[in-house]
Amino acid sequence: MLAHPRWNSADFSSLRMITTGSMIVPERLIRAVHARGVPLVQVYGATETCPIAACQQAQDALRKAGSTGRAAAHCELRIVGDDGRDVAQGATGEILVRGPNLMSGYWNAPQATAAVLTDGWFHTGDMGHLDPEGFLYVDGRRKEMIISGGENIYPAEIENVLTESPDIAEASVVGWPDRRWGEIAVAVVAPRAGRRLDEATVLGLLEGRIARFKHPKRVLFVDALPKTALGKVRREEVRRLLAGTPAIG
Repeated sequence: MLAHPRWNSADFSSLRMITTGSMIVPERLIRAVHARGVPLVQVYGATETCPIAACQQAQDALRKAGSTGRAAAHCELRIVGDDGRDVAQGATGEILVRGPNLMSGYWNAPQATAAVLTDGWFHTGDMGHLDPEGFLYVDGRRKEMIISGGENIYPAEIENVLTESPDIAEASVVGWPDRRWGEIAVAVVAPRAGRRLDEATVLGLLEGRIARFKHPKRVLFVDALPKTALGKVRREEVRRLLAGTPAIG
């Protein structure tokens, strides 16, 4: 919709707010909606939390852009490390949810249930952090985290910076096996129509924005990223694209 010619002139006076969920929304898109005077709020949850575990309110949308809000009614949130203990405020860890809205378990799957429910807390598999006011920010999926040379890299952080560029239509960052580092980050980028990019230009977008160890070691250019019917990027399909490239696969 932001790409539509009428976006800047359309009358949104009857639109009180937009609510979104299901995936991490780049902050540039949030601010583009806010620039038209419409609060864009995010909600967070999963099928297992039936479904909303955190939600943002319209009055917090501008000052907390990128957050999914505080714990929803009757819900509690925790951020824990690999040892199961709460991490320091602002530190990234796994998001845990507790509340009467949680599922009782997976149908006929006691082992799978035990793996995600501990003392009433649901282990979401998502990574995030809480700010001093208790607002939740989702950093990425645990299974999508790239461990390179012992350092944790969350693809969403890199993707959000890359897609701020007017020359990039979409980007996906995935891990790829590497003998020296264990894994390296690789960026798969779809340029906007009529734009030409090279690897050095793409990597230059990250300079001074994120730590150097998080920078992708390779950039692959494609016409479009493989996506689901809901518009989510199929990361396994992205990896298959990489497997077919001589420089990586």
